[in-house]
Formats: sequence, C-alpha cells, structure tokens
Amino acid sequence: MKICPKCGEKNNKEARFCTKCGYNFGTGSGSAQNKSKK
Repeated sequence: MKICPKCGEKNNKEARFCTKCGYNFGTGSGSAQNKSKK
C-alpha cells in the first residue's frame, strides 16, 4: 500500500497516481488533471 504524500490517501502499491488527488508517484508531481496546457 502507498500513502500519498500530498493528501494522505491510501493507494494500491502498484498505483502510478493517487486515486484521490492525482499525485504522480513516478515523478513526484502534483495532480494529473492539471497538466493539460491551453
């Protein structure tokens, strides 16, 4: 189990992103939803 350092949510140990806030465990960056550029 992985605990998200950003929001504290419990995630599957194989998870790439937090299911609650979208934190990227691979790169240590924030929400995946906020990555799109306009």
